[in-house]
Amino acid sequence: RAGVCNSCRDCWTCGEVEVVCRREGCRERDMFDHFGIGKRLKKGKTCHGQGHPQVLGSGSRGNSLHLEHGGRAILVDAGLSAKQLESRLMQVGAEAVELMGVILTHEHGDHSAGLKTFLKKRKCPVYASNGTKDALEPRLATADWRAFEAGARVEIGEFSIETFPVPHDAAEPIGMRITAGSIRIGLVSDLGYVTRWYRDWE
Repeated sequence: RAGVCNSCRDCWTCGEVEVVCRREGCRERDMFDHFGIGKRLKKGKTCHGQGHPQVLGSGSRGNSLHLEHGGRAILVDAGLSAKQLESRLMQVGAEAVELMGVILTHEHGDHSAGLKTFLKKRKCPVYASNGTKDALEPRLATADWRAFEAGARVEIGEFSIETFPVPHDAAEPIGMRITAGSIRIGLVSDLGYVTRWYRDWE
């Protein structure tokens, strides 16, 4: 589903209203620049429902996803600048939600570039596989690291996260399935190919 550049009817993250991009050449990865996730709607409200993943950024310019449940939230990856992360959290109405932690899929810059500065304002733990932690720790030595092996289950407040290894050119990259209450969301980033392990897990 593509974003809308000039005739938005609703926020694409909710899925309540189908939206179609009418801008020739518009690409889904450029959705935020053209459309703005969490754009103010007709009634002046921000489209922000608990349990709906809010994609703050996706693509080579930076990846990050915000997920809220029960008034608390987690952030998956922080590949945007800290300024962009804060701005986009505000746009989706999540700037004041308690952030329980940031969990990283892997160490590449488009998934972690904004983390150091972001953590200066948002004091929260960073969850990462052992390999990802080891790769990032030299420049993030003061972070509150919570390391685990790929394939482990991680509990962050109300969020139960089942991790699994993925084939990517990183130290110890992971995908994950996040459960919070009755909500279950699967997330895979930079999946080189679908392995037998992943098919069995799915």
